Amino acid sequence: MERSILVHDRFRTNELSVQPGGSTVTVFYLDGLNRIYKNIKVPKAYINSIVKDETITSVQIDGEVYWTR
Repeated sequence: MERSILVHDRFRTNELSVQPGGSTVTVFYLDGLNRIYKNIKVPKAYINSIVKDETITSVQIDGEVYWTR
């Protein structure tokens, strides 16, 4: 079963992520959980830093598939 959560600002580690603007990145995991991150300023760099996690199956930038395992 697929479920989505919006990751709130208090859980973000980059101070730029709490400033308006940027892209929405959705990360899809093997267990069916999708995490939505808003205000990503450099989405490709963010994605390159997280795809080492083998539980990630795909990533979208603003609703378009950018990366798939």
